[in-house]
Amino acid sequence: MKNQSELLLKTIEDKTIVWFKNSNEYLVLENTTADILKRLSKGISVKEIATPLAKKLQVPLDKTIDFILDLEKKIYANKSIINNTIVNDYRDVTKPTSFEFTKYYKINNEVYKVEFNSEYELYLVHPKFAHLETTISDKIHTTFTVFLNNSFIFFYVDNNFIGAWNKKEVHYFQGKFSMELIQKIHQKKENEWMGVFHASAVSNGKKTILFLGDSGNGKSTSLALLQANGYTCLADDFVPIDIEKNEVFSFPASISIKKTA
Repeated sequence: MKNQSELLLKTIEDKTIVWFKNSNEYLVLENTTADILKRLSKGISVKEIATPLAKKLQVPLDKTIDFILDLEKKIYANKSIINNTIVNDYRDVTKPTSFEFTKYYKINNEVYKVEFNSEYELYLVHPKFAHLETTISDKIHTTFTVFLNNSFIFFYVDNNFIGAWNKKEVHYFQGKFSMELIQKIHQKKENEWMGVFHASAVSNGKKTILFLGDSGNGKSTSLALLQANGYTCLADDFVPIDIEKNEVFSFPASISIKKTA
């Protein structure tokens, strides 16, 4: 597995953030689990990793080996399967010539055009950016195209194919859409971002603080209350941080306040 992916690990108290350079994705893991990934990425054998771990946790060696193999499969194998499926099955799909919905969003005085083939695709994107909608349709900065074909969601940016996802992978598509958008907004390539955090980011104009936690723990509500009291909302649920200066950048999606709040 040594060449599967380059890892960057950062331990914060009882958790470790693991960033995968090749895919520009990150996971928040228990420290022990993150250490297993680190050892696997260095080419250390499964048995060599499992033996001391089994003694430490007082778990049978065969069970520990099974756990490590299962972890390896979940982290790496699934991505390979998804990518191969897209390449093999969708080479002949062509982009539609007309669309049922076309929306224009104004961000930092730039207009972004998004073409949706049906109401389903519209639902996946528009609610987060409805507050940015404009009637201006000239001087388009970038055109995004989203359409459904054979139950797969296809995504293009300025006629360049970005990817395709089945309906069970909607969140992957939504994440990729947001990633492509922040690249255009901030004029940065994907490898110039350290990653994106599932958090809420608020600023006083000089410093920024992130609220992290599970869904429903009050991140967005806290952000909305602080914004109502003079602070600036930088991003909610999708917080991009650049790799050069480790700075938080803005992302103009709506604040996802839950009904119970």
